[in-house]
Amino acid sequence: MSSTTKNFLGMLVVAIVGFFVLRWALHLAIGVLMGLLPLALVVGGIYVAYQYFGKKALGGGRRTLL
Repeated sequence: MSSTTKNFLGMLVVAIVGFFVLRWALHLAIGVLMGLLPLALVVGGIYVAYQYFGKKALGGGRRTLL
């Protein structure tokens, strides 16, 4: 087998393994992001309510958080 053929087969193997590693990494990243999406929506809703109600502490009164 010539060195050109060995180089080609080596690059082919690296490309195939790289494809599956990249596919696995993207699948993992999308799974993590989809898991964080509901949390981001809840925290965003709480922040909007906090801004809407005038940045008051939960007990009301004169105390504020900022």
